Amino acid sequence: MPLDKRWICSECGYVHTGPEPPDFCPICGASAEHFTPAPEIETVPASGSAPRAEGRRGRILVVGGGAAGVEAAYAAREVDADAEIVLLSREAELPYFRLNLTRYLAGEGKAADLPIHPRAWYAEKKIEIILGCEAAEIDRAAGRVRAADGRTFPYDRLVLACGAEPFVPPIAGVDRPGVFRVRERRDADAILAWTTRAERVAVIGGGILGIETAAALRRRGLAPTVIETGDWLLRRQIDADAARILTGHLRTTGIATRTGRTVAEIDGDVAARSVVLGDGERIEAGLVIISAGIRANTDLAARAGLAAGRFIETDAALRTQDPAIFAAGDVAIADGRTYGIWPAAVLEGRVAGGNAAGANMLFGPLSMNNTVKVIGISIFSVGLVNPASEDRAIEIREAGEGTYRKLVVRDGKLAGGVFVGDTAAGGAVKEAIEGGKSVGEIGRGATVDRVLAAIGAA
Repeated sequence: MPLDKRWICSECGYVHTGPEPPDFCPICGASAEHFTPAPEIETVPASGSAPRAEGRRGRILVVGGGAAGVEAAYAAREVDADAEIVLLSREAELPYFRLNLTRYLAGEGKAADLPIHPRAWYAEKKIEIILGCEAAEIDRAAGRVRAADGRTFPYDRLVLACGAEPFVPPIAGVDRPGVFRVRERRDADAILAWTTRAERVAVIGGGILGIETAAALRRRGLAPTVIETGDWLLRRQIDADAARILTGHLRTTGIATRTGRTVAEIDGDVAARSVVLGDGERIEAGLVIISAGIRANTDLAARAGLAAGRFIETDAALRTQDPAIFAAGDVAIADGRTYGIWPAAVLEGRVAGGNAAGANMLFGPLSMNNTVKVIGISIFSVGLVNPASEDRAIEIREAGEGTYRKLVVRDGKLAGGVFVGDTAAGGAVKEAIEGGKSVGEIGRGATVDRVLAAIGAA
C-alpha cells in the first residue's frame, strides 16, 4: 500500500499528510505555496541493507503520543490494513501540536485547536488510542509492555516514541512554587494560572522555546527577561550578527535579555520572587520558566536491556538491536544523528511505524532548519551556520535595516544559511543544500544575490 504524500511548511516545519498541501498551515498560518514536498523515504529491496522484519506482525504497539508516535501508528496502518494497532499516550489529552503550546500561552489559540486529529480520526484509521497510560516496563521475552497502572499490552512489533523531558539544571530554589517548564499541555495551563500572580517573568534559556515563551508571555502583558549562558541567543541556530538584530528587536518589544550569564539561585520567601545571576545581579520575577534543553526518555528502553545511553540506538530502518522493537523521534538516534525538530520526528515515525508493519524503508539524513517568529520578526536558518576554521567554508553576509542574510558555501555548494527579516529565500536554500546543487566558483566579490541566482532563487 503506497504511503500518503507529506508536505513540510517552510515557515515553521509543520508536516502535513495528504495528496496536496493544506490551504493554510495549522501552526503558523502560512499559505499553501509555503509547503514543499517532504524528503522521500528511501525504499530498499528485501535483500538490501534494511531487511524486512520477519514473523508475525499482527499487533503493533506504539508507546508515545507525540508527533513521532502518531505518525508511526498512521504509517503502520497505511502499510498494513489489517494489523491491530494500539497507541499509548501518558497524557490525558488527545495528541496535540506541541509546536502550538507557545501560541496557546500567548492567547492565540484555544485548547480545542491543539489536537493533531480529533478522536474520530483514530477510529476511522482503526487505531486504538489509550490516554493517560504510562508505559513502565518492557518484557521482551514475552512480547508485552506493562503500564504504571498494572495493565499489560502484548505486541508483535513495538515502536518506542517516548519523547523527551525538559532538562532542569541544578539551581538552588528550582523547586519553588512559581517555577515551571514548558513541555506539555498541563505545563502551559499551570503557567497561565500563575500569570495572575506575577508581573515579571524570568526565562532561563535563550533557545527557540525560551524566546517564543517570553514572547507569548509578553503578549499576556508580563515583562520577561531571557537569561542565556551562551554568548548570544539562539546560539545553535544563528550567528552573532543575526543575534544582535534579534536582541535589539526583542528590546523594542519589552523583552530584556542577559547573555553570557549563569543563574545561581531562584530566591523567594516561599514562592519565586527573583532570580540571582552568577555575577550577583538580581532580576525580579514572580514567574520563572526553565527552558534549558531536553533529555530523551530512554529509561524504559534501558531497563529492557536495549542499547540506550542518551538516546536509543537504531539503524537506518529505525530498528533497535531487538528486531521486533523500533524507536523514533526525540528518543532515538538514527545512524549516529539526532535532530530534535518536528519534521524529523514525523519522518522517523513514518519509517519506524511503516517498517514495524512490514515495509522496508530507510531514514536518510535531513538538513537541520529552524524557523522563529516572535512579535514581528522572522528568522530562518538551515544547515551549517557557524562554521569552524576546519570547515574551510566561505561566509557571505549582507545586513540592512532590521534584516540580515548570510550564506555559507563549502566545496562549491551551499552548506548553510541564515535569514532575519526577509526569509523568502529560505526554502530554496534548504532545497539546494539537500540536493547538493552547485553554486560555482565563489570569489571575494560574491554577493548573496549572486549565490541565490546560481540556485535559481534570486
